[in-house]
Amino acid sequence: MSRKIAAAAIAAVVGLAVGVGLGALLFSSSSTTSTTTTTVDPKPVSLPASLAGFRDITDVIAARSPQSAAVQRQLAHQAAVSAATDAAYRKAFGGAGVAYRQYSDSRLEKLPYVIAVRAPTPALTLGPVISASYLGLATPEREVRTVGAVSCQILWSPPTVAGHTPPSSSEHIVGCQRSTGGLTVFTGGGSFAGPADLQEIVDLTNAAWSAASSS
Repeated sequence: MSRKIAAAAIAAVVGLAVGVGLGALLFSSSSTTSTTTTTVDPKPVSLPASLAGFRDITDVIAARSPQSAAVQRQLAHQAAVSAATDAAYRKAFGGAGVAYRQYSDSRLEKLPYVIAVRAPTPALTLGPVISASYLGLATPEREVRTVGAVSCQILWSPPTVAGHTPPSSSEHIVGCQRSTGGLTVFTGGGSFAGPADLQEIVDLTNAAWSAASSS
């Protein structure tokens, strides 16, 4: 692959990553309420460059094509997204300490984000609880799955009719959160589907919570 093609491919992937990161704002805002009457901690919080088998996306990109001007522009853009995300969450949570990182696997295929906030968050809810049996489906179109201390939003797409087993590829993990001990961690990202990927992002959420709580 030529340097120009590689740079274009990386730019396209990072564009997707940024979209996923901004989607984090939409995901978490649907599962939180005002914290104006809740004590929050303004102490800075940090997340490591490597976490649960993933690395900061800027490190992954730089390792693939360190001399590309297009990559350098994307690195600057990632820094801007990080600053904007930190500011948005700090405002939403009444001045609580916030940290954000976009991570990636080595192939830029899985692009999870992590947002840590030093404030409690209500349990994850998704509006009306869907009755799968009434709709004649094997599973609800969307649901909350709890694995230990982590709750995740699951989207089943395409839906499977009742009496059939849904393929794992239709089980999309939209995002997860863990809120214990006055610290909330939000995670999510594209290309996570099926039980193995659910466990992977649950592990990422727990690892991020542990890292942030000790920072």
